[in-house]
Amino acid sequence: MKLDTQKPGLCALFLPYKAVMLKHLYEVTKTDSLAGKGSGYLWKWLQKNAKRLGVTTMSRASVVNALNDLVDEGLLKFKEVTGKGGIRRLYSVAMTPREFEDHFLNEFIATLHTIFQGDWWKLEAEGL
Repeated sequence: MKLDTQKPGLCALFLPYKAVMLKHLYEVTKTDSLAGKGSGYLWKWLQKNAKRLGVTTMSRASVVNALNDLVDEGLLKFKEVTGKGGIRRLYSVAMTPREFEDHFLNEFIATLHTIFQGDWWKLEAEGL
């Protein structure tokens, strides 16, 4: 994750297609429930709404990878369910909007602390 202060909203933190999927999951899932949406649903939703939302469509594999990245970052959770063709994941949000905000504020503050530790102000050739 990188902060891009030139972009608005969640796009400052995520690629636009990830941002709109995350926002959509906040609209259709809850933190206190494991009922979620599958990657197929989210891929179809993105294909249908990308133009209206001003983002590019992505492959199904990119959607799956993005969802798994968001799980790894602790922003989404999943429940595995069995179905036709095997096991699949249903994704839902892992934290409330306020917890989400606090999570990123804490991460950025911690990163800034590590940047400014010690002799950060000394210009070193290897660090530039």
